[in-house]
Amino acid sequence: MANFNMVNNLQPLIQKYAHQRLDRWNILGILYIVFTYLSGILLFFSSDLLVNFFGVILLTHSLILSAYMTHEFIHNTVFKNKTANQIFSNLMLWINGSCYFGFSELQKLHIAHHRDKVDISPFNSAEFLDRTPFKPVILALEWFHFPSIALWLRGRQIFLPFFREDLQQARVSVFTFLAIRVTLFSILAYFSIKALFLYFISFIGMVIVLQFMDAFQHTYEVISTEQSPETIATIVRSRDSIYEQENTFSTLLSRRFWLLNLLLLNFGYHNAHHAIMNCPWYNLRRLDEELYPRESAYHFTFFPLLKNYHRFRIRRLFEGQGKAIESDRQTLEQFYGAIGVSFLVPVGKLANWQEVGEGRRQEAGGRFLERG
Repeated sequence: MANFNMVNNLQPLIQKYAHQRLDRWNILGILYIVFTYLSGILLFFSSDLLVNFFGVILLTHSLILSAYMTHEFIHNTVFKNKTANQIFSNLMLWINGSCYFGFSELQKLHIAHHRDKVDISPFNSAEFLDRTPFKPVILALEWFHFPSIALWLRGRQIFLPFFREDLQQARVSVFTFLAIRVTLFSILAYFSIKALFLYFISFIGMVIVLQFMDAFQHTYEVISTEQSPETIATIVRSRDSIYEQENTFSTLLSRRFWLLNLLLLNFGYHNAHHAIMNCPWYNLRRLDEELYPRESAYHFTFFPLLKNYHRFRIRRLFEGQGKAIESDRQTLEQFYGAIGVSFLVPVGKLANWQEVGEGRRQEAGGRFLERG
């Protein structure tokens, strides 16, 4: 297996990369997101289809980058000022449509993913499909690359507070956000049904891109929030930094033409991100180059993964992620990809996960403080 022992001695790199804050890059990124968001919508009102198409590209990219900028806010890598972080993190959530869930809940879920080295999901896709009468429809939509499960999962989590008493404290805020957004989209539809349709297309584009990137970045065990605290504790107790790196993969648009990775805010440098989770997006490439050899089998590039994303679009619903690496060689023919995991969608209430022993939590938290 690859030698990942370097992740146990990261202090020099933490000092070099994780503690650096370059506000100008974050400000530029946020300005770009807001500009392309508004510009994309304005271009929908043109009668020129080519202009409309360009508007879809702009809005889709804005939505995608707002998601990955949210990820930066989750890791506290944007601004040192807490007020600025609060304002702009919520702005990003508003743009990408995840404002219903609350930033703190998303942050708790994602840090749990890093700390316990598991993916957390509210459902098992195979079991869900076996019991739903809509299985043929869902499979048909997924075959055509329409992200029906991802959309269902988002919708389910939005409306969950209205059906569960333990989440009732979120009802007012969810209802308020729903009312405001429905009103705004109704106004958009009043002026142009086409604009509303193109907005929907852009949103679907964002969901597909996020799902593609999330699919191939881990072969962690996926745990359900319905599992018992004892089961969850048994799973997470054996996870260490070596396990984390051996089950984490970098999904780059290109390793040679590294500027292309900025299109996704360097989110593809996932091994480097998991080595030092507080390393800002603009330092991830240089951190990656210091940590991993250029021929690393844990670095996948765009076109082979795109082929797998298409090839296994149904199989992954029933068989899980598959196997990515064997004897330091990529096993693309067995790498199906994950489904139903997203840092923008919480899992309801992490009751059982939160009941896992406090000693284990403190131990894990201490390790993360050491690693930045």
